[in-house]
Amino acid sequence: MTVVTSYEIVYKAPTRVNYWSHDHRSFTTSGGLSDMKVYMNVYTFVLDGANQLLDVNGNVLPYTYTEGAALPKDAAFTVIQKDITEACYVPDAKDSPLEVWENESKAQFGDEYVSLEEVIGENVSKETYKKREQQEMNCEHKNKYTVPVYYYPNAQDDPQFMLDGQPVYVGDYNIYIAVKGDYNLDNRVDSKDAMETLKYYADTRLGYTHTLSNDPELDGEDGLIFYLINVMYRQTPTDGSKRSDKDPLEDPPKVTATDSQCILMYYGDRVVAGYYETTWESVVGYDLLDSFYGDNYQ
Repeated sequence: MTVVTSYEIVYKAPTRVNYWSHDHRSFTTSGGLSDMKVYMNVYTFVLDGANQLLDVNGNVLPYTYTEGAALPKDAAFTVIQKDITEACYVPDAKDSPLEVWENESKAQFGDEYVSLEEVIGENVSKETYKKREQQEMNCEHKNKYTVPVYYYPNAQDDPQFMLDGQPVYVGDYNIYIAVKGDYNLDNRVDSKDAMETLKYYADTRLGYTHTLSNDPELDGEDGLIFYLINVMYRQTPTDGSKRSDKDPLEDPPKVTATDSQCILMYYGDRVVAGYYETTWESVVGYDLLDSFYGDNYQ
């Protein structure tokens, strides 16, 4: 008798899809794989000397096995299922929103591209900041991306699910990335973005319908545009103090005139005044939630 095994992967895609282009944290650590579930079923089949399937009682089934052919799952001798979610990741080359974003930029500017890493830290020249700013404004980005997920057998210790130890493709999911504060997706934050944000706030405050994007994938309060312009996503402290990462999240999330004001401040500091080192944290008081609709801060 011969024992043959096969496997099946059942994949439920993550639910978090929106990201800021400067988010350097991995999809795993930033909550980007939230609600993802991956199961592996391992099927064991028993063959007789003529390569015919046998059932659990040793009876010959009307199926002759040839190498590489699919086997009928209902004829499996045993079936073992394992939750392998914790061993499933996005490949290193696309491990963070920033990597996905900068890979596009590098493809367009090559060795001349100024990465985010080059403008973080001390003693960075104003010319370097400005060069990166100009490159990002002139770079074309898709904003919509397909990210693959792989199962890494060596990240778990059950030999029955080790396979050959090599990564196994699990499935894809779609994500959306753009510049924080950028309403019109032109890769820059300017007064137009602030005005459009203010108009959105006024229209919704008056009960009017306001479409954020003509692309239904980007529209709505769960879409990318809303995510980008809701820069002040924590509640205003009731004691009059400045917002911080300690304040609770807005529930439900909302875009207000304060968001528009902060977008204008960010633009004014970086572009009008030339303080390219200005960050969203310096304007808003916090940045980089582990999960936008959760309450973990990093």
